[in-house]
Amino acid sequence: MAYSERSLHDRLMVYCRRWSEEIDGLTEEVTRIAYFQTALPRLLLDRPLVRTLLEEIRAGRPYPDTRKAGFFENEILLYLDARGRYSLRVYFHGGGEYTVIHDHNGWGVSGVPSGSLGVVRYRLVESDIQARDDGRGGRPEYARIEMIDHRIHSAGEVTVTRPLASGIHQTGNPGSDPNMMITVYGRPVRRLYIQEYDPATRQIYRRYPPRILKRRLAAEVLNALR
Repeated sequence: MAYSERSLHDRLMVYCRRWSEEIDGLTEEVTRIAYFQTALPRLLLDRPLVRTLLEEIRAGRPYPDTRKAGFFENEILLYLDARGRYSLRVYFHGGGEYTVIHDHNGWGVSGVPSGSLGVVRYRLVESDIQARDDGRGGRPEYARIEMIDHRIHSAGEVTVTRPLASGIHQTGNPGSDPNMMITVYGRPVRRLYIQEYDPATRQIYRRYPPRILKRRLAAEVLNALR
């Protein structure tokens, strides 16, 4: 069974509105994470919905809007809770591809509807001050990290990522076929960037969403004109 564009959106909204209602009484981070550990797999295993979602993205339909840019090029926003308590996003990975090592501004619950999901976790061993900003992604600062875990999750399984330095990680695709990761993120802290870590050079870099980075670059050029 395939859903039309309209019914794809409506079907996703059934999930998301139910989630918004059911987390209403869950005020603690730990209880919301536990809720989505149970709720997200139901969406991951809804094969007709997943297939139609991919078809709509491939066709360039108005929903989901692939023009909206997040932190990563392979990221698409599906839903943002009206009260900002969580968002639903998808990410694409090619065969064997992993993200750079990075943190996030909020907790996340992630899984894939097909294939497998690889998650590599790191511990911050030592660092100096936070990465200073130069407007182009950040002047690097020192940080030493070490890998502490590498797990592969099957389709329908979910994994939890913690925010900031407690959740330094990379996600990706250990298989040969492309995959799509679906993630629920909790309310983010007030930080306009995420941090990327380079274990070889032991440096930290700031990554801004494109819309914010462009504004910062314009401000720099404007200041240079004065």
